[in-house]
Amino acid sequence: MQVLSPDNASADLENYSTTIDSLLLKGSKKYDLYFYFSTYTKKYANHLLNLEEYLPEEYSTKVFDETILREGCSSSDNKLVALVIYCLILLFYY
Repeated sequence: MQVLSPDNASADLENYSTTIDSLLLKGSKKYDLYFYFSTYTKKYANHLLNLEEYLPEEYSTKVFDETILREGCSSSDNKLVALVIYCLILLFYY
């Protein structure tokens, strides 16, 4: 498996985003999985598979929080195009 990430692609996050844009626009088959920040979901969604066609219907709602899937993993037309791998941002209240 080849992995493209900000750690091995560039220290500059903009170059990382540009690289992914280029690969997706070319229809590259070099990578099967892309790891990216959820802020890019809507941007990349039209290049990604609708995972609802591949996962059992109950899988996503039993394993993942529905709000997170809707807000961070879905396209503008509500197709599930990503899954949560790791939640990086935490909030605490005191």
